[in-house]
Amino acid sequence: MTSAVLNITFDCSDASAIARFWAAVTGWKMRQQYFQPGQEEFSVGPARGSDIRLYFVSVPEPKTVKNRLHLDVVPRDGSQEEEVARLVRLGASVGADQPVGVGWVILADPEGNEFCVEPGGIVEDRRRRPGRRDGHRSPELGSPAANLGSAPAKPGISPDQQAASVFLPLSA
Repeated sequence: MTSAVLNITFDCSDASAIARFWAAVTGWKMRQQYFQPGQEEFSVGPARGSDIRLYFVSVPEPKTVKNRLHLDVVPRDGSQEEEVARLVRLGASVGADQPVGVGWVILADPEGNEFCVEPGGIVEDRRRRPGRRDGHRSPELGSPAANLGSAPAKPGISPDQQAASVFLPLSA
C-alpha cells in the first residue's frame, strides 16, 4: 500500500491573498474550499482531479522560522531573470542571502514563505530526463541524502531537506 500526496499546505495569515499570489505564479485555478469568519481555506491546482494541489489555510500565528520544505519553480517561457522580475511584481521578495555559484534564486512569497526559481528552460525536456533536476539526483533511487551526490548544497539545508523540494512548472 502507498499514499498519494494530495496537498502541499501553507499556513497563512491571509490565505486568500497567498492563494491568489500562487495562482498567479503557476497559472492554476484558485478555489475557495472552506469559509467561516477567521478560517478560510483555498486550493490552487491545475484541474479538478489532478494529483496534487497547493492548499492555503488561515491560522492565527505568524510565520517565525525558515521553512523546512519549499517549492522549486521553473519558468515555462523566458529566462530566470524575467521570471524573477515577474514574481517580484506579483509581490515576491528576493532573498538577501543568495548562495554564490548555484543555479537557483531564493525568493519569498508575500508572507515570507521561501521558494526557489530554477534556471529557465523547457519543462517537458526536464520531464523526459527522469532522475535529473539541475544537477540533483533523483530521490526515488533510494535515500534522498544518498542520491544527491555532488549536487550543490543550499547553505543551512540538509541533503534530505534539499531532496524534499517540490518541482513545479510555472506558466508564462
